[in-house]
Amino acid sequence: MLINHRHAPDRDSAQAENHVREFLSPFMESDDSVELVDRAPAASPGLDHPLLASVGAEIETRAKLGWTDVAFFAEQGIPAINFGPGDATLAHTSDERIERENLNVTFKTIKKVLEDS
Repeated sequence: MLINHRHAPDRDSAQAENHVREFLSPFMESDDSVELVDRAPAASPGLDHPLLASVGAEIETRAKLGWTDVAFFAEQGIPAINFGPGDATLAHTSDERIERENLNVTFKTIKKVLEDS
């Protein structure tokens, strides 16, 4: 069985692994085992950083389940966010697309943030 467990940023990877092992323990038989094949950190949004906070002031911000390379930056203490055009509910679907107006708003927001910083 393969389990892909994505955890919130209030847990580190070791805590998340322990949580999964504890959860599975009552269902495992004596010859069952758990093998960890990959581990990746979770990321808190870096919206408290002044530059990144200015992006949040311009647009609606919300949490999104998933994983991106932002987690690697967060793990190193580098503030980062995911930001871009498009409907997140369509991401990775056959109907994924970007509306021109969303692209224009994204461009204007990035331009304003860079000019104001």
